Amino acid sequence: MIYFKLKDYKFLTTFHNDLETSTTLARDLGFVDKIPSYQALWHFLNTRLGEKGVRKIFDAFLQIVKRELAKMMIKLGKEIGLDASPIEAPKTDKDAEYNR
Repeated sequence: MIYFKLKDYKFLTTFHNDLETSTTLARDLGFVDKIPSYQALWHFLNTRLGEKGVRKIFDAFLQIVKRELAKMMIKLGKEIGLDASPIEAPKTDKDAEYNR
């Protein structure tokens, strides 16, 4: 589920489809023999873990990353990059500046 959050998937169905179509991805995530059904993934994410469980796992993962980076004298978040490239929103976008 960390992969799901890190890749910023919007829909669990997209993640499940990626697992089914990419044997490399499935294997790398530990699904060697069988890929769980969409329903099983949904149940694990929403019922077993819940929002708090996902947050705890993600925070623990982040602490491991920070610790490993510190060993290499790299401080996480020391510098950030921003992209201020202008983009044009579709006219149907209710949150677009010109629709306000």
